[in-house]
Amino acid sequence: MAKYSKTSLVKLARFSEKEIELINQSRRPYNRLGIAYQITFVKLRNQLPTQKPFEIIEDLLNYAAIQLELDSELVKDYNKRQATISDHQNKIRLFLGLSRFNEVDPKIIEKFIFEQACQLEQTHALQALVKDYLKKQSILEPASSTLNRLIQTERQKARDFIFEKIYDLLSDDHKTHLDKLLDATNSPYSALHTLKQTPHRASAEAILKIVEKLDGITMTGVLDIDLSWLNNNLQRWMWRYVRKAKASRLRELKQKKRYSLLVCFLQQQHQNMLDDLVRTYDKVISQTYNRTQIDLDINNRKEQKNVKSSLTSFRFIADAILNESIKDSDLRKKIFQQIPKDDLSSQRNQTDKWLTGKYKDVFTLLVNTRFTYLRRFTPTLLEHLPIEKEETTKDSLIQAVTLMKQLNQTGKRTLDETTPMDFMPKSIQNLVTEDDGNINKQAWECALLTAVRDNIKSGNIAIKNSKRYGRIDNFLMPLELWEERREDFFQRAGLPEKSTEVKEFLEKRLNQAFDKFLQKLPNNTYARLDEEGWQISKDESEELTTEKEDELEKIQKYLAKHMRIIKLPELLIQVDNELQFSRYFINPKRQKTPNAKDICGCPRRSYGTGLQYRSLHNVAFDRRSFLSSHQKYFRLVFNRRNAAKCFGCFGQSDQQTGHHKTLGKRQNIKQRRAKIQLATKSFATIIQP
Repeated sequence: MAKYSKTSLVKLARFSEKEIELINQSRRPYNRLGIAYQITFVKLRNQLPTQKPFEIIEDLLNYAAIQLELDSELVKDYNKRQATISDHQNKIRLFLGLSRFNEVDPKIIEKFIFEQACQLEQTHALQALVKDYLKKQSILEPASSTLNRLIQTERQKARDFIFEKIYDLLSDDHKTHLDKLLDATNSPYSALHTLKQTPHRASAEAILKIVEKLDGITMTGVLDIDLSWLNNNLQRWMWRYVRKAKASRLRELKQKKRYSLLVCFLQQQHQNMLDDLVRTYDKVISQTYNRTQIDLDINNRKEQKNVKSSLTSFRFIADAILNESIKDSDLRKKIFQQIPKDDLSSQRNQTDKWLTGKYKDVFTLLVNTRFTYLRRFTPTLLEHLPIEKEETTKDSLIQAVTLMKQLNQTGKRTLDETTPMDFMPKSIQNLVTEDDGNINKQAWECALLTAVRDNIKSGNIAIKNSKRYGRIDNFLMPLELWEERREDFFQRAGLPEKSTEVKEFLEKRLNQAFDKFLQKLPNNTYARLDEEGWQISKDESEELTTEKEDELEKIQKYLAKHMRIIKLPELLIQVDNELQFSRYFINPKRQKTPNAKDICGCPRRSYGTGLQYRSLHNVAFDRRSFLSSHQKYFRLVFNRRNAAKCFGCFGQSDQQTGHHKTLGKRQNIKQRRAKIQLATKSFATIIQP
């Protein structure tokens, strides 16, 4: 497989005019090829190839040879003179303005690696950054071992620097709380182990447990430590380290490293648990609505008979009222003759229950049956859910959340007319407002919990310090940093910095594109523009001359004469000699010495399904598995009768062996014969159109 793509070779390894001049200074062809190959090597890898033995990459050598129209085999002659190779490397280094790694001040490179190691943890990412930096600074890369050793040294310095800086931010109280997390003297598990556990099932108890863990992290005081200077990648690495490590392992670490890891873990875990809190809250609300809907459906099925009876009565009453032949004075008499008064009164009471009772809709049923369950976690949830307002957030929703917290603290159970209601849909407002105009507090609270859940999911509400549900600005560059880099960014991108210049910039680029196209239009053989519009050229078919046709005929005769012809039976025998596939389809007595007839008959036995041996066995002994995993093969069967015969033929050959390697156990022959007969019938039935 090629190590370099054609695109990268064309883009980076094509020789310039000055490079061609340098190459042509060498008189002999193999020297020109050698120096050209080394130039290509340096441009792509920012390294000089090793001299002993001379390092050769076939892709680069072939591309250099193609550009010079030379044979790549000439490099063997070039490889014989190490002095020439060394001299060419010095010329190339001076020509390209490259510096050796040991000639550069090491402090400059060490400083760069140290700064990057304070931001990244992965070695391969640091290697990529360092290699890119060396290439931009025109510094040749050293050996891989030298570079890796330097990266490891600076990364360790960066870690020590980070641990020292975090340790200096800790007070004695912080250290005491962090030590308690690892203490497992009075319990089988440490407090840190408890913090690592996540709820397996969404419930009110799960929400309360998450809140309890959030309080435990807050009590340590580590959330007040500012780690904004530390890259998030490193913070997540420290979180993963503590997540996988046991408390006993953490106790063995050095003090500064242990405290730094725990601080980063607690801050990251606090953010993750806020996400868990929101997800669990979302699942609990959804589950509550789903269960309420199930209860409503069950009740509707129970009332189906009464509903049908009421609708029948309604239809009779409607027909009687619309019938003009019945006088108004006789209408009541006519209705009561068909429907007894007691039955009609009972049906009316049932209708009131359906229209105004707790089973009239899902929300009303939820308020009446599930409110006490929601109330178990609502006060605690709202106290620990740091809601932030986004630009699209309605003020009434934030006001409602604030009011709800105040009601929970004061214990007030009634709502006045100033209670915000705009955050809920009109249909829900009608359900929350009672007939006398008062607001049902339970219904209002359920509507608020639903609205908060929906707005968090839609992004209208942000959760402070949350990773998944935080503000969009948290994922963007700080405004102050953007102002510093703004001018440099637009300058490198070649785009206008001011918005007022965008229109003029785009018009200019479009006009330049049109001018360039129109300038080349007379000589453009692929496309032209005329009064009829765009005209795209078509590839004309080539007509061969008499001489070309004679040459083509000679080539065809030569290929026909020298091409190897093999018959299908011979091919099957050769394949069977290598794979020995015939032993699964013939009699056990002839498996060791099969003849040509046995081998050539195997494909006929498997005709009809096109399946492998193991798949056929699944058909015979596990019809359900075959149906689920091989349905697509039914379309390949052209003759279901032959397919059934082939299937039975396979079963007979298998039953004669008395055993099966894939199953690894013997079965009764009669039982196997019955299974095969049943499977054959089933298979013939299945493939019927």
